[in-house]
Amino acid sequence: MLETPLHHCYLLPAQQPVDCIATLETQIESAVDDSDLLHIETMQIDRLTIELALELRDRGQQKAVGEVRCLIYTFNSITVDAQNALLKIIENPARGIHFFFITPMVEGLLETVRSRSWILSDLCNQKDTEKIVQMAEDFYSAKGLAKCLAIVDEVDTIDELRLLVRALSKREISKRRELGQAIELVAAYSQDNSASLKLLRELLAVAASRSPSSS
Repeated sequence: MLETPLHHCYLLPAQQPVDCIATLETQIESAVDDSDLLHIETMQIDRLTIELALELRDRGQQKAVGEVRCLIYTFNSITVDAQNALLKIIENPARGIHFFFITPMVEGLLETVRSRSWILSDLCNQKDTEKIVQMAEDFYSAKGLAKCLAIVDEVDTIDELRLLVRALSKREISKRRELGQAIELVAAYSQDNSASLKLLRELLAVAASRSPSSS
């Protein structure tokens, strides 16, 4: 689960790194408030060598003027020299630049690399984020309390609830005041992992049913 503000470097363990790209892109888009300023670049690499690492380092040192640049790199293996080269941008990142490294060998990386990065252990194992986005679409247009409850009952964890709320917040809710207020409340309370998932789901469902979509 991506929290804001974004950290400058993330490590994502995944046995099939390429399969995680779409999920990560969706989460980044949900985390960045102004999508017009967001620029995502991806590169798929089998073995990350010192030459490629130096190229990535140069790209990462280019300042993002007035935008958020998220650089996603997948690799299956990496040399020690390449890791040491990447340390420079991890330790001194340019403003507005965020690195995401997806690899099956996170545990085998240098401790200096791991300690300076945030490790998202569960992101690539979560329910497909695209399904969460579709759930938000269904929930937004649902009619009646029973239907709203049935949809939110599919949310299994607080992390998934955060994703649903972020997806809903992207919708036009200015004419649905009660739902808008509920989204703000759930977004705030869901930051506490000990919060009651059941109560927060019900709060959303009741608010949605009281301020139905006009569509």
